[in-house]
Amino acid sequence: MTYKEVPLPDGMPAQVEAFVASVIDTLEADGRLSPLDYAALYFMAESYTKHLYAEAAVAAEGVSAEGARGCTVPNPAVKVARDSMRDCMDIFREFGLTLASRGRIKEIAKTTESTPLQDFMELSKNK
Repeated sequence: MTYKEVPLPDGMPAQVEAFVASVIDTLEADGRLSPLDYAALYFMAESYTKHLYAEAAVAAEGVSAEGARGCTVPNPAVKVARDSMRDCMDIFREFGLTLASRGRIKEIAKTTESTPLQDFMELSKNK
């Protein structure tokens, strides 16, 4: 499956689209991407998009806002930005896109013998 065939959220900023394309290229080059992973990539793109919009809102409005009772309260966009980045980082770790997770994946790959399912998948990939 190519990048253009991956279902991704509508209206993604160009920055997110370029990042997702580079993630897909990296994972495909390493042989670590299967069609089952595209749902996670969709959610990663969605979370990254939310993060960018929330960060823009914080930059425009500040980290605090006036609440309904006139008190200063945290800007809700701060929580959205934090939560969406946490979601992205969870997916990055799952795909081995952080320095630490890449090291763990390489170490697992060195010590893990192939299973019958992996052998079958490797055979079907080479056909």
